[in-house]
Amino acid sequence: SIGTAVSQDSLSTPSRIWVSLSYGSAKGNNFSGEMGALILSLVRDNQVYSARILGATRPSISVTTAGDFNSYSGNLNRILETSVLYGLALNKKFLHFSISGGIGFLWGNTYSEPTPTFKSLSFTFDVQIGFSPTPVIGIGLYFFANLNSRASFDGAMVCLHLGKLW
Repeated sequence: SIGTAVSQDSLSTPSRIWVSLSYGSAKGNNFSGEMGALILSLVRDNQVYSARILGATRPSISVTTAGDFNSYSGNLNRILETSVLYGLALNKKFLHFSISGGIGFLWGNTYSEPTPTFKSLSFTFDVQIGFSPTPVIGIGLYFFANLNSRASFDGAMVCLHLGKLW
């Protein structure tokens, strides 16, 4: 009935959708460096859906032991991760907090190899904290981790959020 439909719609949380431009650093085994990210997030009914691309060019990664990164030695030139995540969100008008987990794909290459030297499936995690003084622009902190068989890492970034924030 119409009354039921109206009451169910009024109970649902309004959707929020935004893109985050992020910059920070990451650290892992044989890995440390600056990292950037592009993150798309959608919040609906206290659930958050995200897709992210993390990347580092010329990170300070030194690999000199046989067995690391598919048995090669050298310095990594690039590392890139793409992933999709799902989690729970808490929202107030100006504030956002979420925690998510998902699956991703990670690859990288050395200075001497133009093609990817290693590839790995990964489990990805993140925590987003955001403050939005306006309905379309906000700032935030982004904490992330990537667990995989080749080059696990974690880190933190500052973010600029653009979209429908409240």
